[in-house]
Amino acid sequence: MSPAERSQAAQKRRADMHWVDLSSLVTRLLSSKDFVGGLHSGFGTFADAPTEMWESEAWLCSIRTTSGATISYEDGSPILCSDFVRYRGERFGQHIDRVFAIGIDRRACAATKDEVLVQIQPVYTRGSLPPTMKDAINGLETPLSRSEKLLYEDSFEYISPKNIVSRVEISMDYIFEGPVALDNAYVFDDKTHIHRILNMARKDIRPAA
Repeated sequence: MSPAERSQAAQKRRADMHWVDLSSLVTRLLSSKDFVGGLHSGFGTFADAPTEMWESEAWLCSIRTTSGATISYEDGSPILCSDFVRYRGERFGQHIDRVFAIGIDRRACAATKDEVLVQIQPVYTRGSLPPTMKDAINGLETPLSRSEKLLYEDSFEYISPKNIVSRVEISMDYIFEGPVALDNAYVFDDKTHIHRILNMARKDIRPAA
C-alpha cells in the first residue's frame, strides 16, 4: 500500500467520539413508563423452552431477582430457595425435600396457568432407596448410616406452596469429600446434615463437596 493509500485508509477509519453519562442514561430510562412497562419484575416463570432471562435457573433460584416478591410459611417467614421443607404429598403423606426454585407456572402441562409453584428436589433415606441402588450402597467406602439422607438430582417435582407445612433444620455439608477414618475429626449428624448426592440414572452416590 502506497503512503497516499495508507493516509486515505486512516482518514476513513476516523469517527466522532460520543461521551455518555451512564448514570443519567439509566435514570432517564427507568423514569420512562413505556420502558419500565416492558421490563419483567417479580417471580421468574417455569417454561417448556426457556428463552428469556426470567425463565432461567439463575432467576428462578434466587430471591435477589424477584423485586421483593416472596411466598411464606404458615408463620409468615419467607420460603427461600435451598430451604429444606416438610410438605404434604398427594399420595404418600408428608415428605422432606429441598426447595430448588420458585416461579410462575407457564408450562404447557400446567393445571392452573400463572400459579406460583415451588420446584423441589426429593430427599431419600437408605430405607426408601429402590433395590437397583443396592450395588452402589454396598460399594461405598464410607457406609450409609441408617437414617442418612441423600439429595436426589435426577429430576424435580412441582408443588403448591399451600402444601408446605414447615421449614426443616437441615443443611448441606460440603466438607465431606470421601472415606472417613474412625479417628478423623470430621463429625456428621445425619439428622441435620446432608453430605451426599443421589443419582439413580447413573446408580451413583457421591459426596456433595
